[in-house]
Amino acid sequence: SGMASIALRTRLMTTWRIFSASMRIGGSSGPLCPELSNTSAASVPIALREARDAFEKSYFEFHLARENGSMTRVADKTGLERTHLYRKLRSLGVDFRQSDTD
Repeated sequence: SGMASIALRTRLMTTWRIFSASMRIGGSSGPLCPELSNTSAASVPIALREARDAFEKSYFEFHLARENGSMTRVADKTGLERTHLYRKLRSLGVDFRQSDTD
């Protein structure tokens, strides 16, 4: 229903804003996902899968930057096996080759 859809969008936007505010890289002041930063919850222009993929891509990019590209440390921090992590990063289009230090 329309109300359930608005509630879901509101929850998604709230979660995204909390995540975005808490996961700044190097003290940057910009949002992790600029296309969502000025969007009201009632007008989220993307499907759940796209929102999840954007969130996951930002999440892994954050950890890659924080761990200076160490795939071993990123795998440990995110709870994934390295082989699964590589697969996930490829599927999300995250460029990890330039910073892969281990």
